[in-house]
Amino acid sequence: LQRMSSHASVEPMPILQSGESNLIERMTLFIAQNYHLSIRLSDIGKSVGLHPDYANTLFKKAFGHTLNTHLIMERVTQAQRLLLTTATPIVQIAYECGFNSISCFNSAFLKYNGCTTRDYLKNFEARK
Repeated sequence: LQRMSSHASVEPMPILQSGESNLIERMTLFIAQNYHLSIRLSDIGKSVGLHPDYANTLFKKAFGHTLNTHLIMERVTQAQRLLLTTATPIVQIAYECGFNSISCFNSAFLKYNGCTTRDYLKNFEARK
């Protein structure tokens, strides 16, 4: 076992109430199954019978980020998969993954990958 330095700061995991884990799991599943659609926070909350604000608060308590952030991350992850496994044009991938504009897609992709889609593909090819 590795010993932690006395200077290291570890954030305790939040304690979830009974039933909250199931709700969070269901919201995550809803996003995974519907990321390609134009879904809103209210749709996610409704899918588990919660007010959107409460659903978002609960989700952030568990993951440390909002439902909207998770939705964007899911879309980017799916775009990465399609970029690497298909010859589908980037613009088409963006729309298939639920982004409503290529600029939103490019911005989100750059934010979560630290590079453009073209650089992402070049880096992948270079590692082959």
